[in-house]
Formats: sequence, structure tokens, C-alpha cells
Amino acid sequence: MLGAGEMENADIAGDLKIVLPESGINIMPPVVQRETYNILEPAVDADWNDIDGIHSHILRAPLGTYMGWNYRAANFGEGDLCDLTGSYIPFAVTKADRIANNDPRPSLEERYGSGTGYAAAVTAAANALVRARLMLASDVAGAVANANAWFAAASGGALPPYP
Repeated sequence: MLGAGEMENADIAGDLKIVLPESGINIMPPVVQRETYNILEPAVDADWNDIDGIHSHILRAPLGTYMGWNYRAANFGEGDLCDLTGSYIPFAVTKADRIANNDPRPSLEERYGSGTGYAAAVTAAANALVRARLMLASDVAGAVANANAWFAAASGGALPPYP
């Protein structure tokens, strides 16, 4: 233990030293960057959804872009990834909305036309998963019903719903 006015080198981390001068003012060691890491993001399709992996019926008939990561907000770890907290960027509802927002992804209206068009797309996607033995046939009705409810919410009533 140092007494007042004493001077000593203290081993902080390996060969990093900090000097405690007689004045009692601590001199902090320089920041040493010992390792870096690269952030790897998956390849994406035209909708900016991941290409790899098994796609659920929701990804096969998407309502937006789904990401398994998110950037941190300004003043809260800005620049770092907030992993395990994904993002959802919805498609524009109409072509006019898409053009007004300069969004290159086709709108819900352009993709599906209506809730009936979406129901057909998501049903086909679920049935393809059943044929590939990735979904149980008994789960299709519930999965499609949930997806239709999500479509109604995503379109905000601007497109005709599934009957």
C-alpha cells in the first residue's frame, strides 16, 4: 500500500503500467486496442431478408424485412450491434406509398393485391413446408390464420381483407 507522496509502478494488465506520481494524480494508461472483430451480416435477397436458412411461411410470403439484429441508438452504444433484438421494416401498403417513400421493395398491394392474394401466397408457402416435412399439416390452418391477421394489421385496412 502506498502512502501519501510515494511513487510506484502498478501492473494493470500484463505489460501496461500506470505511474502514481508524488503529486497523487493518477496517470491513466493509453487505450490499447488489442483485438478487433468484424461484424458479419448475412447475404440478403431483394427484400433485404436473409437468404440462408430454412424460411418459414412468413418469410416465404413476407410483409416486410425481418432482421435478427439491430443497430444501437445514438448515445447508447452507438455503432455496436444490439444482437438478439431484431428489426422489422414493413413494406409500404400501396404502390403510391412506396414511391413517395422511395422504397425499392414492392408494396403489399403490388405483391398480393389484397388479403385474398396474401392468403393464397401464405397457404402455398405453408403447404410447401409440409411437403418438405418442415411443418405439420395440422399446423397449416393456424399458421395461415395468424398470417392473415398480421396482413390485416400490416395493411391497416387499406387493402381488402381475406374474407
